Amino acid sequence: SMRESLHKLTTVPHNLPEGTDSFLQELPVTKAQNSYTKIENGILVPLTGGPPVLQPTDKFFFKFFPISTEFTNKINCVLLEQAFSTSTIVFNKKKSACQAIEYYLTLDHGRGWKEVKGEDDPMLVYLKKLEEASALLGRKVVAKYQIDKGSLALGFSVLGETDQVFDLVNTDPGAKKIYNKLRYLFAEAPDQVESQPLDREDFEQAAKMLKLRIKIDTWTKGLNEQLREDTRNNLRDLYCERPAQQIWIYMKRIRFMKNGGTFLAPGNKIVDSNLSAELLPGPEDIIAHMAQLFEPPHHCRMIYYAAVNSVHMANPDFGLAKEFTLDGEGAKRLAQEKRLALGYQGSVCNCGIPHIEEAARNYRDAYQTNSPPDFASLGPLLQRILTKDEVIEIMTRLEVEKLFRESLRPELPNNPMGDLLDVLFQVVFPPFALARKQPECIQLREPKPEPESGCVVM
Repeated sequence: SMRESLHKLTTVPHNLPEGTDSFLQELPVTKAQNSYTKIENGILVPLTGGPPVLQPTDKFFFKFFPISTEFTNKINCVLLEQAFSTSTIVFNKKKSACQAIEYYLTLDHGRGWKEVKGEDDPMLVYLKKLEEASALLGRKVVAKYQIDKGSLALGFSVLGETDQVFDLVNTDPGAKKIYNKLRYLFAEAPDQVESQPLDREDFEQAAKMLKLRIKIDTWTKGLNEQLREDTRNNLRDLYCERPAQQIWIYMKRIRFMKNGGTFLAPGNKIVDSNLSAELLPGPEDIIAHMAQLFEPPHHCRMIYYAAVNSVHMANPDFGLAKEFTLDGEGAKRLAQEKRLALGYQGSVCNCGIPHIEEAARNYRDAYQTNSPPDFASLGPLLQRILTKDEVIEIMTRLEVEKLFRESLRPELPNNPMGDLLDVLFQVVFPPFALARKQPECIQLREPKPEPESGCVVM
């Protein structure tokens, strides 16, 4: 039902979604009743038939019921679990204290109960004190607790035994340099921090982002497809507000997952299986390398689409990568191609680089007001399936790319601006059903030394 589906969506972000139901749910708790409503066929309705009139004399009725010792102990467990930061715990009777402490200490450590992250964890110190208190009361009890095997500084870990993405980036000088560039993008002296050690928390957060993405896709199966799409888009927008280095790591994980190297295992752990170092580099590295040219947070959005589109373009069965056929399969690939080129990445007029945006808007406005684009030059197929605005967008991209490529310095063959134009106009904002470079051919190259100048070399 819709109610159950919405409930599942609220439990997805939890690290232990299977334990988000209340272990007190069997208590016969009911809503309070009042003197101005009654229940008919399971529905609460006003006694008068119309809107209730609230008065000072209204009465409320609460159901009281006896509970077993088991539920008393469970309720005390909730209190004891949260009392580790307090200095004093008071019971009315010695017997009650003995029962409550013993029950809590010997309770199985499911649902995230009694989780310890290290020898100096306050929770472990607290559990040892409860053991001492139990001994003073005449009971010798050994506490049951669970040790978090993730990074001790990160809290509950969603990763398996090892984080292969962390290891790959840490052993790849180029990837490590890009990571630190994004991490310290707005630092006063970013060049001085490129060799800083990686922060495991960024990699942990990226794994949590992937887990949430997988969970949402799983739990929304069967719901309205537009609702699912809106949910994915909202999640993408949320992710693009994260620190740039985290979205960069997240997109690496997406590529590994699409190639079968990463999956969500039982127990809600992200597990890596022999990740190939060859899959680590991608067009998003070029965006990251030139991130200082983008207005925040556009650099995160461009990193996202550079990676996502390159994954689709590497699939020979996606879009119009092969001959178009007039059948159901052809219609499906045509829709994929349109989503790839004219999808949620939007217009090149909003790419985030001010100079390119300005040029793009000038071309677009000229096409819209003075000289509409020549539909015939695009061929009969595109004339039928593209709107006027979509054709203007495609033609604007072609003209802007041509303009900026003509301004490149020929004496700098490894000019990073050339690489950036490749990614922007072949991957993020690609031509529709036209020849384009394969994403694996677009890689970050080390530029030759540039002449000293106060401006960006184009």
